[in-house]
Amino acid sequence: MSASDLLSQLQSLVPQDGRGSLSAADVAKAQDVLRKLKLELVKQQSSPPADAVALSDFLGLQRATLESAAFLSLYAKDVPAFVRYIAQLKTSYNDMRAYLPPSKAQAPLLGAYLLCLLAQNHIADFHTEYDLLAYAATSAPAGGNIGAASSSSLPPSSPTSSRSVSGSALLSSSCIAFPVALEQQLMEGSYAQILAANANSSALPHPLYALFLDTLAATVRTKIADCSEQAYGSLTRKDLAQLLKLPGGEKDVEAFVKTRQGWVLQGDNVVFPSRSGAGSGGIGGIIGGGGASEGGVAGIQALKTIQQTLAYATELERIV
Repeated sequence: MSASDLLSQLQSLVPQDGRGSLSAADVAKAQDVLRKLKLELVKQQSSPPADAVALSDFLGLQRATLESAAFLSLYAKDVPAFVRYIAQLKTSYNDMRAYLPPSKAQAPLLGAYLLCLLAQNHIADFHTEYDLLAYAATSAPAGGNIGAASSSSLPPSSPTSSRSVSGSALLSSSCIAFPVALEQQLMEGSYAQILAANANSSALPHPLYALFLDTLAATVRTKIADCSEQAYGSLTRKDLAQLLKLPGGEKDVEAFVKTRQGWVLQGDNVVFPSRSGAGSGGIGGIIGGGGASEGGVAGIQALKTIQQTLAYATELERIV
């Protein structure tokens, strides 16, 4: 079977729209086809194409194979494999732009990679990847038509730079804009909006992004928990479930407490490790639960100080 036939078979097994899911048997079948396709590509690579048209066809076949492989890794929830395929695809997307037409899969895959970095709390890597992506999108491809590219020759100053988005269909696409918006909310400490996005899967620009949003939600809950144990001596199950926006509400509190060192359940309360200056009581005005005691007010002030300190530290990391 030729490489083109194997690619068609692989693409039929691995839909790129992300709708539905693949069974274990489907994943195994697709992986078997992918192995055969890789072998065919290695054979073709040993005999370099004779002309530019043949070279373009081969590069297109290679890119499409890597894209299907990346989507397959998302269906299989194999994040390390996904990262490896994206690393290989960067060559096709950046270095081979002069020989290949734009790919419809580029925005969904690169958006998923940005979301992957964000979910793993690799903020510095997130900004580096975005800046490289913006630079490639706003500069002329090597060997291409210089006049057809953007006049910008320098990378954008930040993901919020309007210059980096204007004139680029890739950067302004919902698949790229979505992780950038989440990153801004994470930097601002708008954790509630991130958790709300995780709960509303229908609003995702691509269904397969849910894989990384679950991880991002866990990262955000960890940040909230770190602040809570510094600001309070204890919280009720109801307040903690509301603060963390746990999917199962108070039913999930016990399982979450087991993941935290030093947290203890005492009746209807969750007691945190002893901290100097930590307050106690409900979370009151933070989540609209009514008035706070004197200890609660001290806890709220401590939480605000901690949030500001974390924001300064995160901003410093982003700038560096």
